[in-house]
Amino acid sequence: MDREAIVAAIRSEEAALKRAGVKSLALVGSSARESRRQDSDVDVLIDVEDASRFSLMDRIGVMHLLGDRLGLPVDVSRRDTLNSLVRARMMMEAIKIF
Repeated sequence: MDREAIVAAIRSEEAALKRAGVKSLALVGSSARESRRQDSDVDVLIDVEDASRFSLMDRIGVMHLLGDRLGLPVDVSRRDTLNSLVRARMMMEAIKIF
């Protein structure tokens, strides 16, 4: 699956993701760089509406929602929990979806 197809598939789930508490989402990693291999997962970076109420189970729910839609493994990271150096590097290559 190429980057445009991944972005379109994720964008089609925007309403469901927002209902789950996702405020914004960006594609990062090999999918954003267009260097994804067949065995690569899809990495996304999210911001959430209310960090105190967004639980690990909510994050897993987002992973499953996107994984089911894409038919690929998905890794979800919250921007506010990343080390500042990692976050800065990820944001340089990020493709904002919403």
